[in-house]
Amino acid sequence: MIKMCLIIVLSIVLFGLTTSPSYASSFSDNFDDGNTDGWWLGYSHQGPPIPGNWRVEDKTLVHDMGGDGFVALVKDIQLSDQTVEMELKLKGPGGYGGVTVWYQDILNRISVFINPASEGVVVSERTPVEYTSFTYSGPASTHVWYELKVEANSASGELNIYLDDNYLATHNVVSLIRTGQSGIYTGNAGGYFDNFNLIDMLSNSDLDGDGVLNEDDLCEDTSADTDKWKKRWGRNRWQVMDGEDGFGWYRNKSARKGVKRVKWGHDMAYSYGCSGHQILDWFKEEKGRNMNGQWKRGISTGILKLFHKKRAHDVPETPKLIETVLVDPSDIDGETSNLSLFSGKQYLFEVSGTFSNKNDSEHADAEYVTEDNWLTKADGLWGWPVTDYWNLLDLMVDNDFVDWVEKTPSAPNTYTLNYAGTGSPVNFMVFDGTPETKVINPGWYTDNIGELTVKIFEL
Repeated sequence: MIKMCLIIVLSIVLFGLTTSPSYASSFSDNFDDGNTDGWWLGYSHQGPPIPGNWRVEDKTLVHDMGGDGFVALVKDIQLSDQTVEMELKLKGPGGYGGVTVWYQDILNRISVFINPASEGVVVSERTPVEYTSFTYSGPASTHVWYELKVEANSASGELNIYLDDNYLATHNVVSLIRTGQSGIYTGNAGGYFDNFNLIDMLSNSDLDGDGVLNEDDLCEDTSADTDKWKKRWGRNRWQVMDGEDGFGWYRNKSARKGVKRVKWGHDMAYSYGCSGHQILDWFKEEKGRNMNGQWKRGISTGILKLFHKKRAHDVPETPKLIETVLVDPSDIDGETSNLSLFSGKQYLFEVSGTFSNKNDSEHADAEYVTEDNWLTKADGLWGWPVTDYWNLLDLMVDNDFVDWVEKTPSAPNTYTLNYAGTGSPVNFMVFDGTPETKVINPGWYTDNIGELTVKIFEL
């Protein structure tokens, strides 16, 4: 059975590195329902792109095809800070398996897996520049059930690894790309995988302990107002207290001066995690209003309501993911969405992934081409007249070239496009031909290998 809980992660800055918003979720699957709904079941990521043979047998996910680096990813979820865990049993004689985190594409991924041949748990990193691996000694046998857990910290780059609830090691990654998809990694004889759990640690935490999750909290380090307004708290004024009904907003409902009758009113979600003094600081800094009376006696009902109304738009709403389209760059017809996009309604397309061209001598994404594994890139091919071959290998939208906008430097090969619906499905196609005339060359498509993933969000 699959379980998902949709949430949003705000943009954060990590040591000068800006990560883009990730529309994230917690996810779990014990495969008891006999299907792989919610999963993208991928191919070999080392050597030729051999399709996998993923399937559910006896309420367990199975993969046992020969080859290396097969990946299965949770669909439509990208996370930074996360915990991913599952149970697995490897098949003999050479099966290995584990989890993948921060997956962007075939050239940007990290895997943590049990490998009996290495006599331990291996952490492998693939970047456009190099492939590295490191082995931590530990239990690693075929035909034995293990529970593997990895805690990924995007700020520090640390991966805390646990095997059967015992701490094994902490690995520091090299890559600065610390957000992406998560899933299962396996190879050779493969194995059996069960009780997969993925937890978003960033949005599911409350760093300042005010009862509002980080994703919805507009104020950091929130504390009670009580010490500041204890003696001069006015009648019918509000403040944040840690009172009998919990941490939240209380009102002084005294009938006469000098007598305080405290009454619970709102939890901290009403003010998006902000206390009375943080609210007044905001009005002063953003609106130029000093509100001396509020500073002296507490927050009035009118100001609390006004803050609640004005800041509502500052809590981002999650763009609704309505469809994922997988585009085969070797298909001259491209791929068309199943859904029609309402005329005039605004949508956001997000495309990620790369593919190879000209017998793997070149690589391309939705917008650019490279001959040196993305150390440099160009909008077209080297050695061709640039004015004639702009947009060669670009991803077209409804047979038109578009300007895909790079998401962030920390999310390479990922682009977005704002799009107004036309009342019809939308087609995505890789263009391989003469851009100036928009004439495709069917013979040029045969050496395009890979896949682009387009996510369609409703705004």
